[in-house]
Amino acid sequence: MEKVLIWGTGKISRQLVLKGRIDLRYEIAAFVDNNVTQKSFFGCPVISPDEIHMMSFESIFIATYYYKEIIEQIQNFFPELTEHTYTLQELYKKMIMDKYEKTEEKEIEEVLSYIKKHDLRMFPYEFGDDYREKSVEIKLDSECNLYYVEHNKKKLYFAEYFENEKRVRDYYLSVATEQDIRSPHCYQTESIHVSNGDIVVDAGAAEGLFALDCIDKASKVYIKQSQFMSLNKKEINLPSHYQVIIIAI
Repeated sequence: MEKVLIWGTGKISRQLVLKGRIDLRYEIAAFVDNNVTQKSFFGCPVISPDEIHMMSFESIFIATYYYKEIIEQIQNFFPELTEHTYTLQELYKKMIMDKYEKTEEKEIEEVLSYIKKHDLRMFPYEFGDDYREKSVEIKLDSECNLYYVEHNKKKLYFAEYFENEKRVRDYYLSVATEQDIRSPHCYQTESIHVSNGDIVVDAGAAEGLFALDCIDKASKVYIKQSQFMSLNKKEINLPSHYQVIIIAI
């Protein structure tokens, strides 16, 4: 079991422990804090940076919003520890790489190859890069005061809580990436897809992108969505002449 120091005793380190984000292969030797106000944290000693040299450990995990300052502090005062120091992003990457290092599954190997070269992302695949810098024309419908984008020659509207163009762009590109045919999250495949005349149930429709993609083929579409989301045919992007049943849950 690898002994580690966790730098920080605030909200991030608390979540790290309480939510089980520290792999069982790691043993917390101590928490490090520049301002020690408690002797222990989750049953482990809390030490100052001056006491680090007294501890036996293999790695340091930085669990604080001030990680840039901590990295600089380590580089200045403990340069020999720099290569053994990990931010949370690097920690999660390390845990993933360690856990699957002996995998023989092709898809997992593909993901590992990607995250070795990039930051962790929701869709860790090369095709995802096609969307990150993609230009999206976002328009505002003055009639209903909702933003929309042209998606496959149809208007994809966004609910009123999408209050600015950046939020619309980021969200649209994330769902477009998810439904890319190359994505393992894509709802339709060669063997499972919507055919002419099918009845479609979109349970948890969110912005309605999947229903919108199916609407020209489906004979009827059932939309299920939380009652906390404002639902009308414009906001879920479906023209009024289509056979659409909205079910608020």
